[in-house]
Amino acid sequence: MVGCKLDASHTLPYTRQPKRGQDLTKTRGRTRRYAKGEVAGKFYSGHDPRQRRKMAREKSQRRLRERHEAYLCTRCRHRPPAQDRGACERCRETRQAAERERYTAWRTVGLCTRWGATFGGDARCGPCAVLEASRRSPERNNPVTRRLHARRRTRGECPDCGAPSQGAARCEPCARRSYERSTYFRGMPLYPPQYTIVELYTGDDHGTWNSWEDVAMCLAFLRLSLDQVEVLTDQSPVATSAAWE
Repeated sequence: MVGCKLDASHTLPYTRQPKRGQDLTKTRGRTRRYAKGEVAGKFYSGHDPRQRRKMAREKSQRRLRERHEAYLCTRCRHRPPAQDRGACERCRETRQAAERERYTAWRTVGLCTRWGATFGGDARCGPCAVLEASRRSPERNNPVTRRLHARRRTRGECPDCGAPSQGAARCEPCARRSYERSTYFRGMPLYPPQYTIVELYTGDDHGTWNSWEDVAMCLAFLRLSLDQVEVLTDQSPVATSAAWE
């Protein structure tokens, strides 16, 4: 890689080779300024980041517009795009393969498959699910969903997540989630109860505990009996009888 010497102890690389017909004096001067900014740790070599990002967006939009007008792939600009698409078939297949690999990796560890945030359970976190639903086109999405559903059912897979369904319509986690979201579901989830110890004589709160064993240990440490305290729980009898586990 070609370098430009600033002093006896620094040799900085060029960030880009000059194009044919460019003024080499201006190109070398600009390269040196960018190299100095990179060493100093400055974004965009000390230029205004908002202005530089605006220029980059305008350049990207101009490049996309030119490739659309020339009927070329917006990614590689070497082949015509696929029907009703902006990219050619080869670029679409490459991008889809990378997206499938990323989706599988993030889904396996329980992350949101859109931007990788920590989120357990569904494939999308709450904001991403709302955003995707607002952008979804029913005219385009319904045929694709039906084909995917039929293909997975033929393979004996869950139509929602693609996991083996063992002959059922859905796998167990997806079936449970679908039932809980349906109009047939009734009741509240039964969460583990918590216990709060309140001393009767002083009214002091001695903390909230997750089990009766913790309550007994706390009373033993405080040298109190059950007659001297009131143990409050956050679970009512009605909730216990009407809830599901």
